[in-house]
Amino acid sequence: MNKVKSIFIPTPHLVSCLAFSFDGRQLAAASHRGAIRVFDLNAKQESSNTYWIDATSILGLAFTRDGTKIVCATDASNVIVKSLVADQTVQQLRGHTDSIVQVLMSPTDGNCTLASASLDTMIRIWNLDSGDCLRVLQGHAKLIRCISFSRDGSQLASGSDDGTVRLWNVGSDACQVLRVPNAIQINTIKLAKTSLLTLTVDRQTNDYRDDHPYSIRIWDIASKECLCNTPAARNTAFAFSNDGKSYSVSNASGDSIGCSASVFATRTNQCISTMHGHSRIVRSIVFSLCGNSVATTSDDKTIAIWSLIDFVGLCQIVLPMLESGVAPYVALDIVDFLLAAAATHASFASRSEFMHFRKISVVDALRQRMKEKLVLSRE
Repeated sequence: MNKVKSIFIPTPHLVSCLAFSFDGRQLAAASHRGAIRVFDLNAKQESSNTYWIDATSILGLAFTRDGTKIVCATDASNVIVKSLVADQTVQQLRGHTDSIVQVLMSPTDGNCTLASASLDTMIRIWNLDSGDCLRVLQGHAKLIRCISFSRDGSQLASGSDDGTVRLWNVGSDACQVLRVPNAIQINTIKLAKTSLLTLTVDRQTNDYRDDHPYSIRIWDIASKECLCNTPAARNTAFAFSNDGKSYSVSNASGDSIGCSASVFATRTNQCISTMHGHSRIVRSIVFSLCGNSVATTSDDKTIAIWSLIDFVGLCQIVLPMLESGVAPYVALDIVDFLLAAAATHASFASRSEFMHFRKISVVDALRQRMKEKLVLSRE
């Protein structure tokens, strides 16, 4: 039986964005200072590497399909491609005129075709092999906040502050326009098999209370009909799963506002699980490609990876980000809290043990375990 490790990492910076690799074996975390930390989630002990890029802020990340390169969206209007093998910047893709908010690799051609969305209202399609811009997709009147590829990579959906969703044909400039009623921002989008999912910020109307300005909508792609419109609470982080069947959102109610996150079924809006453990506001949420794991990052300077298999909402790995820049890496056995059910998935020994663990701060618990281990080592 494998022991689950928790890794204390000395870094003074908050995490700005997260990304899973295509196979779910790596997780990348970027800071606003140009540092990217890549974790090997399959390693039996702490395994990570730090890479630096020449950028003030990293706003988005994407792995190539083979996991050998990572693509970075920067506030300097250029896309930076970093080799994780050679630890070198291999490409800088220029053409945007404002900050790039998201980069996305094609699901079918994930080593070559890249899409980048920018505050300059444009989307660019790139060939990573040659570094050429294949196509510029223009049409939005205001900044673009999100993009999503279809499963076969032939279409790309984009959401903008102009209140529209555009469905682009990646091989041409043709697009369909979907106007979202009352929407002033389209924050998140997911292009599923036959449907389109959006998270929007809406104008205040009688249909929405002051504390519910967000809406989750499900659209039929063929008819452009809205199949479902569900009010959603204010949140600091949100993500759809890759298949669109579920979504995760930071919670904005209770004693610890925004310190937990929940997973919901998209069509029924039924809560599947609530993930407790962070001691401060959750800022980023990302699903693995297969949907078996969720990673969250928080103002408490930790990254938590949650398993959605068997025991839904189980904290699988915690990566605390300590402010000290001089402490060595310390890997702690927390088998007292977690027992591994498989190489990459964990479960608690009992429900009562899990319920107890939910009530305490993950960071505080792990720091206490570190102190106990140090005492035992001295004895």
